[in-house]
Amino acid sequence: MPVGGVSNRSFKNIIQKTKEDINALSNNKIPLVKAILRENLSKIPQFIFKSN
Repeated sequence: MPVGGVSNRSFKNIIQKTKEDINALSNNKIPLVKAILRENLSKIPQFIFKSN
């Protein structure tokens, strides 16, 4: 299975996914900054070590 899914293929998709995540986190009263940073920073290696 390739690294990353459809939401990780471009920065535009990541921004859209992040907006959806913010809405979901807000609706469930989960701290936004820590969750969003952790999730998006974990995706950086997928861009650096992209397979084909």
